[in-house]
Amino acid sequence: MALAPWLQAQLERLHGHRGHALLLSGASGMGQFDLAMALARLWLCDQPSAQGACGECARCHAVDVHTHADLAVLMPETEALARDWPLSPKAQDAIDKKERKPSKWIRVDAAREAIGFAQLTAARGNSKVIVVYPAERMNVETANTLLKTLEEPPPDLRFVLATEAAHLVLPTIRSRCQLHPMDWPDAAAVEP
Repeated sequence: MALAPWLQAQLERLHGHRGHALLLSGASGMGQFDLAMALARLWLCDQPSAQGACGECARCHAVDVHTHADLAVLMPETEALARDWPLSPKAQDAIDKKERKPSKWIRVDAAREAIGFAQLTAARGNSKVIVVYPAERMNVETANTLLKTLEEPPPDLRFVLATEAAHLVLPTIRSRCQLHPMDWPDAAAVEP
């Protein structure tokens, strides 16, 4: 997956990031989700380079087709459906049966599943990643569910949270993350 040049430059800068939690923050449309997924792919890749994930190994392919066993993505169900991202079987069943509508918020049930995921041993390597997007769509209960794991993660777990409104992310969540303000692309990078 080719990244926009301004995202590629940030990916290369963040390649050596040593913290366990990163909060990507910037204005709408700056590519936070794309950068978050590129980081997850890089951290899970068999043969990463200074430029990012190889894009050819089985792990990169699993990320691309949304089936990597060591990747959990938390997003509102409406966002997941818009991005063709699979919902949990329980959520999909409830929506299919019209028991409820897709949520515009990251549900606490999904956060609880992510906590269970965090406690498992990595299936395909030595690391696991949880992506949260958009992080401002966690309500207080969902954020508090993730907080303990964010404070004291297992040694093989990394978080990347992405937001268009960092001021709406609970301070307790923000304080556990290293903030990365998204770089604005220069005019030449976005011209056709």
